[in-house]
Amino acid sequence: MLKKLISATLALLFIGVSITSAQKKKESDELPVVVNYLEYSLPKVLFKVDVTLQQVHCVPGPFAKYASSKLGIEPEITTEKSVWSMKSIKVSSVSLPDAACRYILESSPENEVLQLNVTPEGLLSGVGTSVNGTYVMPDVAKSIQVANAQVVEPYSIDTYNFLEYIVDSVFVEVKGPKNVITKQFDPNSPYHYDVKNEEMVVQDVLDKIYDLRTDRTDLLRGDREIDENASLSTILKNYDKMEKEYFALFLGCSDTVEQKYTLYVDPVNMKTGQVAFRISESSGIVDTKDSSAKPVILTYSGVQLPMRPAAQLSGSDLAYRIPAVTNVTVSYDNAALMSFNAIIPQWGVIQKFTANELNNLKIDFYSQYGSLKSVVKR
Repeated sequence: MLKKLISATLALLFIGVSITSAQKKKESDELPVVVNYLEYSLPKVLFKVDVTLQQVHCVPGPFAKYASSKLGIEPEITTEKSVWSMKSIKVSSVSLPDAACRYILESSPENEVLQLNVTPEGLLSGVGTSVNGTYVMPDVAKSIQVANAQVVEPYSIDTYNFLEYIVDSVFVEVKGPKNVITKQFDPNSPYHYDVKNEEMVVQDVLDKIYDLRTDRTDLLRGDREIDENASLSTILKNYDKMEKEYFALFLGCSDTVEQKYTLYVDPVNMKTGQVAFRISESSGIVDTKDSSAKPVILTYSGVQLPMRPAAQLSGSDLAYRIPAVTNVTVSYDNAALMSFNAIIPQWGVIQKFTANELNNLKIDFYSQYGSLKSVVKR
């Protein structure tokens, strides 16, 4: 009997303990312990370089070897090549979140009602203010595709149609301007045709150039009548175009195109400067390690560094930057192209506001530099 009584008592105690535990668990669910924290980043500055290169693509003429003997001109274009040069450059500063300066501000009794403002990218913009940061992250631009010059072929020129000649010549008389009778090949001749060899084609091109110049002279002198629907300036312009096409067969041609790049350069080496990129005359923009290409150099002068040492931060402190200031000079081919002042946060030092200070202040930051804009007591 005593054993049964002891067992029943233990069972009741266990049930009581279970009910008490359930009640405590329920109370805990209703009032959870919440640890609040706010994440933010400080910025770093990169230099955005917008550069336009000009590519001149040169193609030799198919009859270049005849230029000296037939025209008395030595062609400047003897091999196919591209020559690159800089046309314009613009350098400006942009800000990005610094991966090495990401922080978490933990909640505490002193700052539990703190309002922290950040940009959409997480850059710190203010404390206890109503306006969020508006800084917009830059987009990386892609370079424009370059189109190569087209090789000039004698058969691609619209005005050139002497592709064949008649082996057994048959001529017919044709009336021309002012009733002048000329002899021309009979297109209905039963005789067979043959393709001209290179020397024959060259001679035909030379004859065509001579005819164009003769006709131009006659037009300017008024020795030739012009159709009433035609314009002298239009005819002369077409003649110039045709002559240029024929000369290109001997002297070659060139095509000029532009290619635009957007590069981002991390400022380093404040004492010695740095090579931002290099330009090769034969290849355009190349690796900075290619010593055969000309460098675009950034040098820094008058660097002003903060005198205060960096602060030691705790979880309830808010970090901000005192940035460095410098003058940047952009040089290429031993000439200074441009110079501008720049703020570089990552060269400066990090300071802090404590939890007690934050509770009594309204603070605005330059979100792109992480530095103080204004501090006002609440």
